[in-house]
Amino acid sequence: DELEAIANWTEYNGTFKINPDNQYVIYAKVADNSGNTVYLNSAGIVLDATAPSVYGIEDGGVYYGDKIFKAMDDNFLKIEVDGVDITDTTEGDDEFKIVADNAEHTVTVTDKAGNVTEYKITVYKNYTVTFKADGEVAATVTVGHGENVASPNIPKKNGYVGKWDRNNENITSDTVINAVYTEIDNIVHDELKTDDKTQLEDAKKQLEDMLDDDGYTEDDKKDIQEAIDGIDDALKVIENVEEVEELIGKLPENITKNDEDAIKAAGDAYNALSDYEKSLVDVEAKKALDDAKAALAELNKPANPNSPQTGDNSNMFLNIALLFISGGAIITLTIVDRKKKAAKH
Repeated sequence: DELEAIANWTEYNGTFKINPDNQYVIYAKVADNSGNTVYLNSAGIVLDATAPSVYGIEDGGVYYGDKIFKAMDDNFLKIEVDGVDITDTTEGDDEFKIVADNAEHTVTVTDKAGNVTEYKITVYKNYTVTFKADGEVAATVTVGHGENVASPNIPKKNGYVGKWDRNNENITSDTVINAVYTEIDNIVHDELKTDDKTQLEDAKKQLEDMLDDDGYTEDDKKDIQEAIDGIDDALKVIENVEEVEELIGKLPENITKNDEDAIKAAGDAYNALSDYEKSLVDVEAKKALDDAKAALAELNKPANPNSPQTGDNSNMFLNIALLFISGGAIITLTIVDRKKKAAKH
């Protein structure tokens, strides 16, 4: 039908060209000088000038995990990876696989017309990162070689703050990351002792370092700050108690009236303490304060006028008066006695 539809033939004695990447049927009419005619046809010609391509990879591409790609050209002849022909190793539907090995590979595709396309790609392994808290799996994440992984939230644990035990950057193998919990609620006990001061100061320093650690969440940092505030309150209690004990410790063993101001200062400081702070004052210190107050009270005790005073110069005038009275009585008796004697004579 196509042959009969050709009305005009072009006489042609040389070569001719047709555009590539199209399908053609070429008809030729050959006639001799006697008028004999024969027709020839190409039965279909395909001129392919287009380089073959594949689906799933790009030149210079970086991929993670085994890489699957597929030939897109129906006329492809051969696919090679790093010079090895893998044409007959399809995964089905003309798909091919490069196993991830953290290496660069060259993929070469050749079609039946001899056109060649080359791809250079890198295929990295994938790794499993497992996050655990108290031995239980909190999350599992797949990450490519050398990549970073976003950390999930650490499961809450009452009385503790937690952070993951390693940097989750540049993962290069299957990795387990564990939660590390630090107790904070019970650092400050209900029953304080002044001996706890050093322990509390060390705990505060540790908490302050934790506060600067970006491994903790904002919620955890709030809990850490609350613990620091609690330690500050406890240290203030101990400081108040130590100030009172220091004042008491300066009191002399033998109390005189000159110690009255010091005893009053120590007593006022003790009375200013809360009941809880008073309970922390050393027993011996409290006894020393009570003893000093008692000694001072004894020194200030009013004198009893009916009691003889020993070594007390406060009644000196009374003694002198008595002395004069006694002397007068002796003189009087002497004079009387002399008069009696004179009368007898």
